[in-house]
Amino acid sequence: MAKAPDLSLQMSLAFREPLALLSPDQIYARASHKLFESLKEDRRIERKPIGIHTEELAKYFSMWANTKPDGGVIVVGIQDDGVVSAAGTSISMEAVNRLEGAGYTHCPDARIESKRISAFREDGTEDFLLVFRVAYDPHKVVKTVSGEAYIRIADKKVKLKPDEVYHLSTDRGQIDVEQELVDISYPEGLDWGALDRKSTRL
Repeated sequence: MAKAPDLSLQMSLAFREPLALLSPDQIYARASHKLFESLKEDRRIERKPIGIHTEELAKYFSMWANTKPDGGVIVVGIQDDGVVSAAGTSISMEAVNRLEGAGYTHCPDARIESKRISAFREDGTEDFLLVFRVAYDPHKVVKTVSGEAYIRIADKKVKLKPDEVYHLSTDRGQIDVEQELVDISYPEGLDWGALDRKSTRL
């Protein structure tokens, strides 16, 4: 079966738009097998095999939701070299449904869109890929249901440490530092001497 011409990739070439400058929104809008063959994993895109577990996929939802400025795109069913070796028709529809519902189940705070796009295996068999668009959330640190939070650095997924989650939460206004409880009792816990010294200097 002959492959249909890839209009989205042709559009990028027609406008002389470098693939490296496409935004995640543009990548998602123009998503095609040919486009994903041309793009490499970077700060906008992640490839995953169709057999990825939903809990693992949710970590990438958290990652993109926490990554400035635009989040990113996940393509499921394609290898790092762009080859479709085992995509949507390789697993049951129940498994496909679980992957498409992984955000709601395992990372409910992430804002996710998804779609299926046509793709061809090396032997010419038609198949499909799952494409997820995860938006950046400027208002909160997005965690998985297990309480983990991730961020993207270059082409790597990095798990945030508790103190990093705290500082990121305060930066985004999720935690009001002035309203936080402190482990100081009043009046016993106050350093009255320090207050006296300060008032003397004033």
